[in-house]
Parts: sequence; structure tokens; C-alpha cells
Amino acid sequence: MTIRTRKTIFYILIVFFFVIGSILLLYSNGWQFDFKNFKFYQSGAIEIGGQPENSLIKIKENNYKINSQSRKNGILIPGLFPQTYTVTIEKDGYNSWIKNLVVKPSLITKTYPLILIPKNLNNIKPFMQDIKSFWAGPKYNVWQNQDEKLIINGQNSSGSVFIDWFYDDATALTSDKAGKNYFAIQATQNNLATNLSLLFNNLKDKKSIIDTDSYPKIQPYPFDDNKAIIISKNKLYILDFLRFDLEIIPQNPAWFAAVKNNNLFLIRKSGFFSYNLTLKNEKLITDAITSMPSAIKVSTDGGNAALVTNGKLIIINISTGLTKEISASVKQFSFSPDSEKLAYVENNGRIKVLFLKDQLDYSNKKAGDTADLSAEVLAQAGLSTAIPVETDLISWHKNSAYLFIKYPDKLSLLEIDDRTPVNEQFINDKIDNYSYDLTTNLFYYLESNNLYKLPLE
Repeated sequence: MTIRTRKTIFYILIVFFFVIGSILLLYSNGWQFDFKNFKFYQSGAIEIGGQPENSLIKIKENNYKINSQSRKNGILIPGLFPQTYTVTIEKDGYNSWIKNLVVKPSLITKTYPLILIPKNLNNIKPFMQDIKSFWAGPKYNVWQNQDEKLIINGQNSSGSVFIDWFYDDATALTSDKAGKNYFAIQATQNNLATNLSLLFNNLKDKKSIIDTDSYPKIQPYPFDDNKAIIISKNKLYILDFLRFDLEIIPQNPAWFAAVKNNNLFLIRKSGFFSYNLTLKNEKLITDAITSMPSAIKVSTDGGNAALVTNGKLIIINISTGLTKEISASVKQFSFSPDSEKLAYVENNGRIKVLFLKDQLDYSNKKAGDTADLSAEVLAQAGLSTAIPVETDLISWHKNSAYLFIKYPDKLSLLEIDDRTPVNEQFINDKIDNYSYDLTTNLFYYLESNNLYKLPLE
């Protein structure tokens, strides 16, 4: 082999090395060649954030198909040219999920975790029968039979109305139908009952406390299952029903607003306050709120409060005291379990979600943005335009990405992702009521006095 030939081969190999190296370098950085348009593109990806087991993922534009065996981890689909893709998730016997997702160069387009509801619930057998009302709990379930007797953990209990669980999730707060007597029911001790209303009045008389409200409201204390908060007309108390002690807090008249973590939230004529139950001190949050609202809720993390006054929905940042009107006419609202969103239904039936924190990884929403899941958006997708009318029957799924919506004629599961189409999955049109427990992720619904249980994947 001559020197010239060797040099030629050497130069060819050098050129080959740089060409192949450049191609590999481009590919490693997400660049691909589109033979259809004869151009180089930096590719992107789609990440399906958790999906039901044994479901089929399809992408229409490139005939992509994959069977998902597990929903624990999301599925990443890389190497996609920048464009809009129609992604479909299917599973035999279940509603399908479909979404138009825009893929951008070098970016990952993500979806919220997905839930699919069975198409036909007629094959599900009743979990219980002859049930009038039902409340799902993290440890124990509560129900009311046709005689309006309250059953906790399978045993008869004092009271006829379930209010809430105490801190340990094993002591229930109940009341009689008139709301005159409240009971603490210990499910672990054969439903041993303590009449909190009677104990309160006895301790009040013993301490010579003047309070004309003989039937105050009662609710659980936030971090002690042996204490309750007594809500009188102009006074607040902490009742220790283990030690038989009664404490007035605070000393000045105030309206009780809410309790979250270790803080009471109070409203006075001088403003909206927080009262730390541990430190026993008080802090003014804002002086913009001076009258008791018709409804108030505090987010799980205690970072925001939302209230309705004169029909207006107002949100308060508890750390800064800043207030902002969200809507002029609201009938119901609810914070998400992750405290990052606020769902509300306006009087005209428009369903909206306010984002309190950035959601750039999912729906490209920034804090302060709103997802409009209203009748107009749903109609574009050929979905229902009915108005939810039952109070407190708009509730969140535990993943904070779906809403249970109780319409006059049906119950649906509605996603908050407003990228088209908005997926609304029909559950049932015969449901009288429902109860969903975030801890167990079990969904219960009542139909003709029969109780059914539906695990949500």
C-alpha cells in the first residue's frame, strides 16, 4: 500500500470520525433528522405521570403503542419531533383518556397522574344494604341506617349525625339531630361515649362563667384527641374531656373562623387573626376582613385562607396578609390536598381552578393563573354543561389533579388539566350521595339505600 493510499484512508477515517462524532453528539443532545421535512430538529419528550395497570398508551401521529404494566412510575416517551401529539390511554372496560399535548424542543411535556373509571358499574355488588348515609374514614367507617341510628365500626353509637374525626382518627365527634348534644365516641373502646355538651355546661357552671349560649357548636381540637373546641356565640373554649378542664380563649370577643394545624383563625371587628394554641399568642393577619363570612376554609399547609363574603370569593395569604378577590359570585369552593390549588364553582355554573403555586412541569400554569373548566370549555369537548348544585359535593381526589363533581343528574370525575380536550368521566347517574377517603383512596357511593365501594386506580 502506497503512502498516498494510506494518507487517503487516514483522511477518510478522520472525516468519518468527525461526521459520526457530530451525529452522535447531536443525537445525545436530542437532535434528530426529520426525513419528512428534511430538517434537523431538537427532539422533546412526553412523560405520562402514572397510569392504570395494563393500559395501552397510543400516540396517533407516529403510531406509537406501549402496554403499561404498572402505574407506580411515569412512562417517558423520548425522541419526539416538536409538534402537537394526540395521546390516548385505553384499558378494557374503562373510560379512555385523550389529550392533545404540545412537544417543544429539548423539553419534557408532562401529564398529571391519570385515573380511569370503569364504564359499567352495574356488575359491582353492594358493599352494604339499607344505608341512609355514609362517611368514609381513614381507620373506621361511619353510617346511618334507615332508623337514623349511627353505626361506628359496626356498633351502635350515641348521636345521629357524624361531624368529624378527632386527631387520632379513632375518636368520632357526633351530635343529635337538633345539634344540642355533641358526643366524643371512642371506636377502640366499644364506642364509649362522652357527652361533651353536658360536660361543657357543668364545667361552665363550676367556673361561674356567664354564657347565655346553652347549645354551642363543637369541633375537634387539631392535635390532641382528648380536647375539643367549643364555639359559643361570642366566646371560644378549649374543653379537655379527659382532665375535665375548660379554658377560655381568647379573652376578647371573637368569631371563630377555622382551625388548622396548631392555629385558630378568628375574626373580630378589628380584623382577621391567628391564635397559636401552643404559644398562646395572637397575630393580626389583615384588617381587611372585619365581619364573619358565610364560609371559610384554610389550606392543608396553613398557607392560605379562602372565604366568601357577600357572595365574593376572597383569598388571604396568611404569611403576608395580602387579600385578593377571586370571583364576584361563588357558591362553593375547596382547597386541593396539596394546598397548591383552589377549585370553585361560580353561581353561573362555571367550574374554575386557581393555581396558588407554579405548575410549569404539568399544565404550564403559574401562580395566579386559572384553569377554566366551565360550560364553554366542556361544551367544546362535547361534555356536560350541567351546574353542580349540591353544597360541599365538589371534592378533590388525593392526587390533586381531579375533582368529583356532583351534578343534579349524575356524578363525574373531572380533570383540572385544561389542555384540550378536558376529560370528564361519567361515574353514575343514580348516585344519591358519595364519600371519598383520601387516605385509603376508596370511593363509596349510595344508590337506592345500597352502598357500593369502588377502588380508584
